[in-house]
Amino acid sequence: GARIELGDGQVLAVGSVAVTDGKITAVQEGELNPGGEVTVIDGKGKTVTPGFVETWTQLGLYEVGAEDSTVDSYYEGSAITPALDAADAFHPHSHRIPLQRVHGITTVVASPTGGLIAGQGFRFDLTNNPMATPGVAMFGAANSQTKASFGGNRAGLWLRLRELVDDAEFYQANQSSINIGQSRPLSLGRLHLAALQKVLSGNQPLVMTAYKESDIRALIGWQQSLGEAGKNLRIILAGGNEAWLVAPELKQAGIPVIVNPTDQVPFSFDATKSRDDNAAILARAGVKVILSSHSWMNNLRRLRQEAGIAVSYGFPRNQALAAITSVPALAFGLDDVGELSPGKKANLVLWSGDPFEMLSVAERIFIDGREQDLTTRQKLLAKRYH
Repeated sequence: GARIELGDGQVLAVGSVAVTDGKITAVQEGELNPGGEVTVIDGKGKTVTPGFVETWTQLGLYEVGAEDSTVDSYYEGSAITPALDAADAFHPHSHRIPLQRVHGITTVVASPTGGLIAGQGFRFDLTNNPMATPGVAMFGAANSQTKASFGGNRAGLWLRLRELVDDAEFYQANQSSINIGQSRPLSLGRLHLAALQKVLSGNQPLVMTAYKESDIRALIGWQQSLGEAGKNLRIILAGGNEAWLVAPELKQAGIPVIVNPTDQVPFSFDATKSRDDNAAILARAGVKVILSSHSWMNNLRRLRQEAGIAVSYGFPRNQALAAITSVPALAFGLDDVGELSPGKKANLVLWSGDPFEMLSVAERIFIDGREQDLTTRQKLLAKRYH
C-alpha cells in the first residue's frame, strides 16, 4: 500500500513489492494478498525506493584524514597503475559505513585516486558485513593535477594515454613473446598491461575525472582517435563542471556524466564556466546523468539531498531518482540492483515520506531482502551522553 518509485522513472501511486529469498518477485499496483506464512509491512502513506547507488567515493578506503594508517585511497608510487586493486585495502568494518546506510545508500562503487590511471575500483553492498567485488571499473583523471606528471603539459598527458593503449594492444597480440623476453620495450609491466584488457574489450568501464571543457573535448577526441579500439571503450566522465558546453558531443559519444550538484562552482581554472543547472542541461541534451555526493567520508549520506538540489535547478524529478539508482547501476554493469523489478536483489528502502525531503527518514532498509540495523556510532554516542 505504499507509493512505489521503481527507479526507472516510473511511479506507482499505491503499490506493493513482494520479496522471496532475497529477490524481488513481484511489483504491482494496489495491495498484495500473498496468503500463507508471510511478513506483511504496512506502507500506507510512505514511499518505497530502490536502495541508492553511489559511484564516486572512497568509502571503506578513507577513515581518519589526519591518521595516515587509516588512509588507503591514494597511491603515490606512480601516475599509471591499472593493476592496482583498491579492494585489497578495503576496510569492511569502517564506522562510516552504517552512517551512509541509514540515509538509504545500499550499494557503493569505491575507487582509488591519484594519477592518470589510478587503478580499479570495487563494489560493495552496505550490509553489516560487506564483501568487496573487485574490478568493477577502472578509474583515472585528466586534469590540471595529473598533467604535472607528464611534463606539466596536457598534450603530454594524452600522448601518454595513446601510447598506453598501443602497448596494451601489442601485449594482447604478443603475450607469448613478451613472456620470454622477445619484445620491444613496453611502457608498463605485464600486470598493468593485462589489467587494461578488460577496459579495451569493453568489459570494464573507464571512469575519467575531468572538469574543463577542453579536457572533456580531449577525452572524446582521444576515444575517437583509437579507431576500432575506441568504439569498445565504455567511458564515464566524472566531475564535468563544464560538460554542459559539450553536451551534444557527450550525447553522440554515449558518455554518461557523474555530477555533484553542489560542486558546480568555479573552484579552479579547470571549472571557471561552472553553472548550477549543469545536470539539467545535460539531461535536456539526452546525456545520461549520474548524481553523486563525491564524498570521501561521511557525506555520502547527502546523496538524496544532492538529488533534490539538482531538481531545484531544473533536473527532472523522475530522472533524479533514476540518477541515483538505475542509471549508475546500468553504467557500471551492476545488473542486480538499481530498480524495483522481479529478479533484482531486494535492496529497498521504506521512507516516511518523499526521500528528497530532508525531514523524511529511512524507517526500514533491506539488502538482499534482509532488514538492516539502523544503529550508528553517532546514535550510540548520543544515547550514551544523553
